[in-house]
Amino acid sequence: MGVKFGVDDSSNLISAMRNNVSIANTIIDRLRAGSQHLISHLDTGVLQGAAYTAGRGLFSELILPAIGKLGEAIDDIQAELRSYEHAHSVVAEHGDLDLDHLRAALASAEEQLRLTEDQLERNREFFTQVQAFFTGELPSSICRTRRSSDSRSAWSTPSATTRPRSRNSNGSSRTCRTTSPTACRSCSSRRGLRSS
Repeated sequence: MGVKFGVDDSSNLISAMRNNVSIANTIIDRLRAGSQHLISHLDTGVLQGAAYTAGRGLFSELILPAIGKLGEAIDDIQAELRSYEHAHSVVAEHGDLDLDHLRAALASAEEQLRLTEDQLERNREFFTQVQAFFTGELPSSICRTRRSSDSRSAWSTPSATTRPRSRNSNGSSRTCRTTSPTACRSCSSRRGLRSS
């Protein structure tokens, strides 16, 4: 299960943290004020004795420094809360988010990008061939294909010099217009007459 971000939950967390920090600051301020008030009364000399002297040393050397460290910790928490509030203001514009859905959307976008790049490459090759066709600079592979095709056509088409020749009624020769000598009745009949 991936991480999910809910705008409402995040807003409620910020409100709760603000309230807790405010309460903690109030408590620390009261502890610091009370400790300082007690130490000030002990310093007046009204309360004297070994117990009061030890109590003053306990508050001034241990309790007040501990209260100061708690105040520093609360300040750090408040700074982190401000950073989180800034991040919340940026992310909340996109609504509720799910890490698994974001990963799936990212994978789909990457696949679409790959297909687009492949299509661009095919289009680039096509336009290169079209440009070469109009400029007369066809790629060598296309030229070889055309030469091979022309060669096959030359072998399959009878040459005019190999066609049978027949004679007209006035004795002049003429070229037979058919592609096969056996299909020309005039040639066949005349060859039969000559053979007889």
